[in-house]
Amino acid sequence: PYASVKVFDLDIDAGKIAAIEVVESNPPPALTLSTADTVVLAGARVKNADDRVFTRRWTRHGPVLPGKYKSLDRYLPKNTVAALRWVALDPDDTTMVAGLEAMNVKTVTEFQNGMQDYVTPMQSMVVADTQGNIGLIAPGRVPLRNPLNQVMGRAPAPGWDATYDWTGTIPFAGLPRQTNPQTGVIATANSKMVGPFYPYFLTFDWREDWRQQRIDALIVDNDALQTHQMSRQAQADVLSLAFETVAPQMIALVEGRDDVDGDALSRMKAWDFEMIEDSAEPLIFIAWFRQTMIDVYADDLGPVFNAWFRPRANVVNQLLSGETARDWCDNRTTPNRENCAEVIAGSLSKALKNLETTYGADRANWNWGRAHMTSGAHTPFSNIPVLKDLFDVKVPSPGGPYTINRGLPEFDSEKPFENAHGSSLRVIYDLADLEKSTFMITTGQSGNPFSRHYRDFAESWANVEAFTISSNPEAYEARAEGVWRLSP
Repeated sequence: PYASVKVFDLDIDAGKIAAIEVVESNPPPALTLSTADTVVLAGARVKNADDRVFTRRWTRHGPVLPGKYKSLDRYLPKNTVAALRWVALDPDDTTMVAGLEAMNVKTVTEFQNGMQDYVTPMQSMVVADTQGNIGLIAPGRVPLRNPLNQVMGRAPAPGWDATYDWTGTIPFAGLPRQTNPQTGVIATANSKMVGPFYPYFLTFDWREDWRQQRIDALIVDNDALQTHQMSRQAQADVLSLAFETVAPQMIALVEGRDDVDGDALSRMKAWDFEMIEDSAEPLIFIAWFRQTMIDVYADDLGPVFNAWFRPRANVVNQLLSGETARDWCDNRTTPNRENCAEVIAGSLSKALKNLETTYGADRANWNWGRAHMTSGAHTPFSNIPVLKDLFDVKVPSPGGPYTINRGLPEFDSEKPFENAHGSSLRVIYDLADLEKSTFMITTGQSGNPFSRHYRDFAESWANVEAFTISSNPEAYEARAEGVWRLSP
């Protein structure tokens, strides 16, 4: 049934797939798939069940994606499919080799050079050695594209047109790298790490730089002698520079209106933009911020809104600063022309009503930490409703999407303020005395829900506490609860 199809090459940048409608006024001839392009696979046998045989289609660009994935059927022209071109599918992936080699390196330079075999996923790796050297490298196989290719991985491209083919990869020597910079400090928070004169294209999908700005203020641009305590304070920092920028603009836009809740507005004006857990202000503002994004952008983006919907302070800041050419605040579904002040004022009313429904009418009981619960999910029991609450490890947590102590909520989920993405591992290494290094992981290491240590570290993690791990076995003998022997 797929003897003749046109193939759209779907490119990956930063692990995400984007799709927009592509209109071809004069479509080129269809690309014909021969039987050699079809692979028939048989799945694992299931007891007392018939074999299920399915067809996996593959093009020169990579595997064909299901039409329902990311609603691709909605965007692709008739009689076309999307094929995925991704370095992770390359048969010569030697990432594992690089990982094994990294275990034996002794210096920053050896580590950086050892990443030549690293293919995917591209990572920002910051390293230090006991000789006082520090360095960064972002290894990975990054495609080069034809300058005429204006899509640049952001959307499906006509796979039959060589203009959109990859022309090679960035040479290893050209990947981002730093060694012993003059500042004496290297910091990265996934924001743009290359300057305007960097000769290669990496991605459009850099993280907003609010967290990087805060790290720079506390660490990079701080001339004070760095100590364990300063590093710990930075790890625990919950000041949101993004909301410090956006909130005053939202407040100024609606202040003085008769339809605005005075108590909520007063709370917002007095807020110090710290996302602390025992405060109502962070909850009120992020609920207002979230509802504003819904009311402003959902009607314009339509069916792609849910896939796009996450905290986007830069987008809202551009809107409030008047840096957009489009009138996003006008609701396309109504005959009237709305302005941003009335839309955002209405968003505050809706947000407060939703909070009252969820947390009660008494605002004294509203609390960011309880709304921003961190859920340590158990695999696989978290996917079973009856068992989920027994095996998940939940703890109130501070922080937000733009704080160093990260706590990213998923706006499009049933619990839109829950902490879905935080710092799973926190480490402070003391290279003068590694015994003084400190560590913390989210819930503890047992992974065994029947162990009394299953939830040991959850509260300590939320409080940004830490512990040391001695390399001397004698340090543990007095506290040993038993011996676990692994035998062939």
